[in-house]
Amino acid sequence: MIAPGTPPDKPAHATACSGAANAGWSVRGGGRRCMLLAGVAVSGPSPAGEAERTQMTVQEAFAGRFRQWQLTRALAFGSSNTERRLSGMHWFDGFELAIVQTYGRMLRCINTGIGGDTTRNLLARYDEDAARYAPHLVFVTIGGNDSNPEKKLPPKKFADNLRALHARFRHDGCQVVFQTYYSADPARIAAPHMAAFHACMQTVRDVAAECEAGLIDHLARWEPYRLAQPEAYAALMRDGFHVNRHGNMVMALDIARHFGAKVGSDEPDYWRTALDVQACMDALSPATVPTPVIPAPTPTPA
Repeated sequence: MIAPGTPPDKPAHATACSGAANAGWSVRGGGRRCMLLAGVAVSGPSPAGEAERTQMTVQEAFAGRFRQWQLTRALAFGSSNTERRLSGMHWFDGFELAIVQTYGRMLRCINTGIGGDTTRNLLARYDEDAARYAPHLVFVTIGGNDSNPEKKLPPKKFADNLRALHARFRHDGCQVVFQTYYSADPARIAAPHMAAFHACMQTVRDVAAECEAGLIDHLARWEPYRLAQPEAYAALMRDGFHVNRHGNMVMALDIARHFGAKVGSDEPDYWRTALDVQACMDALSPATVPTPVIPAPTPTPA
């Protein structure tokens, strides 16, 4: 059994260089093409691929935006794992706190998650619950309901809907970060649904790479943890398909880290359980730990 512990600070190194027009800085090259989209520099893949590296660049780009203290509207768009409906910390709350505590108060967060939604529902309410807020950044977390056999949504349609969502957000000048889910509990979810769920999460990864979107792959970290620490995993879950506040806090820590942000310096004991779980996940799956992003000191308002 791996003993949880607070992860040591890793040496950080810069992943975005200063000096580009519009965004004010650019993503480094090395055989990669660079696109300036919606005021954010985002690098696309070289002809050779580098899919995982590409998936990090949206998060890195927004870390640069936050460092420059640019007003940013972030949207959480998804189903019950996104909807703010439970007592305690939510992953989107934790993301907001991390950005504020690391960079300053330039972030405006909007949550339009609705429990039970599929990609069909997200497309249907895009104008009212996404476009009207003109977000710069959106977290799309979807697939649990699409994978329910009762929904009768073909796998190809799920992939096409993800592409359509990405295209609509990009058309409106918004950068997309897709997220996979945490681990669902196979002891409480029917086998056909579980198989379809994992297939849907792989589709999320594939579409993110194909569209050169951001990806935060929670499932890749949670599955090894679920298998190695079943009792500790169960303590993060509200039911077979939803996390409780502790699970939300683990997600928040991982999301924040992708943007070079940390949360909880004001009340470390409040975050202790989540920090211990994150450290254990790091030890179990070191390849899933994102490349460090250098945060700037919090700017002082004029």
